[in-house]
Amino acid sequence: MLKGLNEIAWESLKHNYGSGADVPTLLRDILDPQRADDAVFKLSNHLHHQGGWICSAAVAALPYLVELACTPAACHRTELVELLGDLARTARRCRKELVADGWGSAWRGTLPALTELLDDPDPGLRRMATYPLSAGQEAGHLLIQCLRDRWGREEDTAVLVSMMVAAKMLAADGTDEDVRLVRDWLAGAEEHPLAEVRLAALVCSPSSLLRDQLDAAVQLLLEEELAGLREAHLWVGPARGSTVRWVYDTLKDDADSQTELCLRLLDAPRADRRVGAANSSARLLMHRRSPQPRLLPALAKRMSDPDIDVRRVAVHLVAVAGNTAHADLLASAATDQTPFSQRLSGTVGDIAVWGLARLGDARCVAPLVEHITHAVTAFGYNSGHYSADFYWVVLPGIHEVLGRVPQYAADLLPAVRTQLRAATLPNERRALCQTITAWGPAASEAVPELIALLHSDTAEWAAEALAAIGSAANAADSRLRQLALDAEVNPRVRRTAAWALWKVCGDPTAALSVLRMDLRTGGLGSAVQRVADLGAEARPLLPQVRELLDSEDAWTQAQAAHAVWAISGEPDKIVPILQRIILPLGEGQMLPVMQAAVHCLGKIGPAAIPVVPLLQQALATDRRLSYGSGWRAIHEDEEFRNEIHDALVRIDAR
Repeated sequence: MLKGLNEIAWESLKHNYGSGADVPTLLRDILDPQRADDAVFKLSNHLHHQGGWICSAAVAALPYLVELACTPAACHRTELVELLGDLARTARRCRKELVADGWGSAWRGTLPALTELLDDPDPGLRRMATYPLSAGQEAGHLLIQCLRDRWGREEDTAVLVSMMVAAKMLAADGTDEDVRLVRDWLAGAEEHPLAEVRLAALVCSPSSLLRDQLDAAVQLLLEEELAGLREAHLWVGPARGSTVRWVYDTLKDDADSQTELCLRLLDAPRADRRVGAANSSARLLMHRRSPQPRLLPALAKRMSDPDIDVRRVAVHLVAVAGNTAHADLLASAATDQTPFSQRLSGTVGDIAVWGLARLGDARCVAPLVEHITHAVTAFGYNSGHYSADFYWVVLPGIHEVLGRVPQYAADLLPAVRTQLRAATLPNERRALCQTITAWGPAASEAVPELIALLHSDTAEWAAEALAAIGSAANAADSRLRQLALDAEVNPRVRRTAAWALWKVCGDPTAALSVLRMDLRTGGLGSAVQRVADLGAEARPLLPQVRELLDSEDAWTQAQAAHAVWAISGEPDKIVPILQRIILPLGEGQMLPVMQAAVHCLGKIGPAAIPVVPLLQQALATDRRLSYGSGWRAIHEDEEFRNEIHDALVRIDAR
């Protein structure tokens, strides 16, 4: 057992936490029931963790991991096989230079032993064995044949399904013969007595075949319990509704078929199918625009669904969509005090209130006053951003909600002022200042509270808010001037105070002095943006700003282009720069800097005519023009398209 383990120079090998010297002890501990838990956990972290590379210690440990996984006396064999699958899939996905020498030959040598696990008495181990085998494309044809042979005598439903999925994955990178072999296998499985196997035969078929047989898949989802798939969670997923998502994902980029699947299952009798349809609808709307007119009415009907996992997603999507036709439904849902999450604060009603605010509906005002004055609002004081391909049901920050309703500032401002005086958390004070910034002159009565904050750790945000209020905030002149002229003050605070002094009093002297120093010392940040705001007043800074047009940083280039245009009105050099920044839009890519570039192009007007075809192409795409995920993907797409539309009108008003 573990022969030759001590003959390897483990200390010379590397893993995620340094030297591989501890690996031999961890491998031996797998055989000790009292130490095995800790050993498996550490081996997984040391050798794989979150993936990204194959370390040299993993190559050396591979044959021993396989030996232990195949040894009945070893502990946590299923977890060891899962680790093997993680390593195998990482090796296939990451760049070649990140895979340690010797992995390929070592991995190929393990495949015969791994196939023997398909005959293990433990069905859980047999299911898990399909995971590393699905990444064995080096011997794909032989593995497909092996899986098919074992499938013929397998009795566990989840193992049958897992074998089919593994075979599909092997065939995806295999030969035409491999594809034919799997296709014939799946065709025979369509008449299998188990509903789970029949559904798997459809899901594992080419996506075009599943589209043609979508009715059959939907009928299985509507009529069958499919309980056997719960144990196939490795492939199908463990969460409620995962079976629907499994089918949805197989349809890939076919938005019409995905929409049809969601529509037909949103009214399903089984709650878990409705959950899957609601979650899949969210993912679809996060990526595509065209399904919204069809899906939104169906989702609106589910806003009173008895199942909270359906209801919360439906209310969230309707709130984000911002369709006035659903205002009354949102007002009714605003009284729903059911928590929408086990780990986040907030109720379904809070989601609906946000939806009313997005619509500018007056019925949002009273509950928002409560949120402002509440000790801890469910909306929070920060902005959450997610990049994962998942629709998170979360609430925006309180400032993001309040900023949408400047028309109700008179009703909300008393509560905001009270809370500004009482707030002890910097994040809360910042969020309230950001709210006032969004409201602008309508919040002028809050000037005394903002002046007081100029003496706090929230001075930067208070200065921003005062600048937004404008000349009505001239009582802040003295303190803003002190901050702008004090060399000991934080540079960001000083810069913002100097800029705010100009916005409030019309005197650019301090702003020009501070911004000139920022540009010299490399403290760019928002400095170039402030220069653009000053416009012609910043002409003395034009030579410094022009130098930034050659920056390698896209954000610096975009802001410098905007500043050069605002100061000089010269479009010749900056239009090509901005055009290069937005060029990836033609391929459906979107980065936040592109919105800043489009905004500047719109200000330039007719001289930016060369970018019109690209902007028109971007508007024509069905994909969301967004960088984030969840509700922000929809919101960003909405804002960016409005920006593009406005720019096109200014550039080419025909």
